Amino acid sequence: MVQVAGGARPGGRAPVRELEATRARRRRAVYRRRRIGLATGLGILALVVAFILSGPSGPGARGGPAGRAASGRAGAARGSRAPAPPAVEAGLLPWQLPNPVSREVVLPTGRPGSLLVAGGLTASGASSNGVFRLDTSTGALGAVATLPAPTHDAAGAALPGGSLVLGGGTSAPAAETQLVAGNGASVLGALPVARADSSAAVLGGTAYVVGGYDGTALDAEVLATTDGRRFRPVAALPIPVRYPAVTAAGGRVYVLGGETLGGEPVDTIQVVDPASHRVAVVGRLPLALGGASAAELGGTVYLAGGVRRGGADSAAVFAFDPARDETLRAGTLPVALAYAGAATSGGRLWIVGGETASGPTAEVQMLRPDRAFGTAGEPGAGSPYFGDKLLVADRANDGPLLLSDTGRVLRRRGLAPKAGTAGHLDHLDNAHPRKNGDLLVLESNGRRIEERTRGGRLVWTVRLPSISHPSDPQEIGPDRYLVADDTSPGALVEFNRAGRILWRYGPSSGPGELSGPSLVEQLPSGALLVSDEHHDRMVAIDPATGALVWQYGLTGVPGTTPGHLYEPDGFEVLGPGGTTQSHPVTG
Repeated sequence: MVQVAGGARPGGRAPVRELEATRARRRRAVYRRRRIGLATGLGILALVVAFILSGPSGPGARGGPAGRAASGRAGAARGSRAPAPPAVEAGLLPWQLPNPVSREVVLPTGRPGSLLVAGGLTASGASSNGVFRLDTSTGALGAVATLPAPTHDAAGAALPGGSLVLGGGTSAPAAETQLVAGNGASVLGALPVARADSSAAVLGGTAYVVGGYDGTALDAEVLATTDGRRFRPVAALPIPVRYPAVTAAGGRVYVLGGETLGGEPVDTIQVVDPASHRVAVVGRLPLALGGASAAELGGTVYLAGGVRRGGADSAAVFAFDPARDETLRAGTLPVALAYAGAATSGGRLWIVGGETASGPTAEVQMLRPDRAFGTAGEPGAGSPYFGDKLLVADRANDGPLLLSDTGRVLRRRGLAPKAGTAGHLDHLDNAHPRKNGDLLVLESNGRRIEERTRGGRLVWTVRLPSISHPSDPQEIGPDRYLVADDTSPGALVEFNRAGRILWRYGPSSGPGELSGPSLVEQLPSGALLVSDEHHDRMVAIDPATGALVWQYGLTGVPGTTPGHLYEPDGFEVLGPGGTTQSHPVTG
């Protein structure tokens, strides 16, 4: 029940007003060339390849079609051992909750795309009695019921008879168990003693309450219940903790980290076997963590976030493979935080709210295992272009930036030919090759997207009225095309040659809002990589959820030092020797 301040949050929106005049001048040429042309760009292409090969970051690095994450190459290096678990795609949803919340109960509802959110701590520090249904597709939050007893730091469990809110409290731990069923909530019973700061996991219709604090001491007893009224002891933790991350896997309950009575995070991995009534310490986390979130996904236990020793929040995602008995780095959360409500639904772990250095947050994050994002334990695990490099046209900094899949700067120096020199491209419209050899052309004056043969014959043309400034249309499948709307707020649009909009991404506020997106490409991992030019960042977006699953650059904060960009204009994802991984047919 003791509030613990989180650590520093990664840079958020921070517009720089003094740059607006400069940017206004740059925006006058809306339709500028972003990628290398078919014929006139050969000189630049040679320079780009030389740029890539001119040092230790050249060929011989990881990647390539035969060595991509999906092939499981990381496991092969370990001989006969089973492959390591997949890395995760971790993303920040483009929408936010109406209000910040932390330390709430979040449970699956049994309906895809829906979560139950109950209780929690508000931004003012009050315990909430609200029960809401969260739509994970839109962020819509609908009232369901009112808890008879406001609470935060409670354990939660979804059982066939309804959703249980177990203990928690306000100014002191409470013993009440509350039931949410249908559109109502009621006091169901009581725990044997008051308990807060605990967690719960469900195995075979039985909920197991683990860890916690009774107001004076830590409670080591693991309790089991099938109805929220009757509780039986199962075992006792050898290392009692509060705020543990708890999940069920393989018929056992995993207890990862937690905190001591004094609030010091611990690094233990404890496993409860309900069948034998035994508990054992089976391993150690790479770092001590309290208030983290855990879930079993695809047979692997994943641990995300949490507070570290010293009070800083963690953004790390770890994979614990019970069969291998090891914990490996699997990715990174977009926002470091602790004390969030979390639940699994649709094969994803949803992390709702939580606490950062500024208190409860309204942001929602999700993660899911995906070998296209790498293998746990490998450098670059969690990157949407795992195994490759990213070449960014850092336009306002007058040169390219070459990044590894770990985000490390491999090269940064001026490269673009000056006006009047060989290879210079000046105000050309977009032209991208199609699979059949034709060109996909943007006709800027009429904002029309056209397909033309190499000889210039028009095959089809379309104008998308909903797009103000189309930029760099590309073919991504049979009669499927992708284009960026280079305006503010910007958008990404998938369409067909009849002009039908098949998919659109265009938040007008929140972390997902784009400003002047100049180029979007679909990566082999399925993520969409975007140069969000006027936000001074590159972002990758999961088209299934709209979540931001990767970012380089601080939003609205230009710069030249590592971690910063200044109006990135275009990019290429590069495999060995400079091959273009996002254009396997035409690249």
